[in-house]
Amino acid sequence: MSVSRSGLRMLTSSASRQFRFGRSILPMTSALTSTGKGNFLSSKESLVNNFEAQQPRYFSSEAPRDVQKEIGDMVANNKVVVFMKGVPEAPRCGFSNAVVQILRMHDVTYDAHNVLEDEELRQGIKDFSSWP
Repeated sequence: MSVSRSGLRMLTSSASRQFRFGRSILPMTSALTSTGKGNFLSSKESLVNNFEAQQPRYFSSEAPRDVQKEIGDMVANNKVVVFMKGVPEAPRCGFSNAVVQILRMHDVTYDAHNVLEDEELRQGIKDFSSWP
């Protein structure tokens, strides 16, 4: 018996070759085989090729959002924008707390956004500002 990287165990016998996956034994004709290009094909139909040919499907009625445009609009519509961890009333890191305290001390009106609640926004501001 040999074990492949995918967790399939091949049982070899003189009668036939079978693959064991968990508790199920699959005959060689229905087992997945590699094409050598990283794709796996079944011997009957190529399910993977059919899957790769499909376009991404969104299960929401909303279209994908343009985070860069959103950030650009935020920056254009406000004099000061703070992208911080937490909210001004409860900052979640020392730097965010320091920024909020300085802005309050100088009575600066600002727009704050919690990047911990929105991972797309968090990555988007890094891309927007060319942050490494």
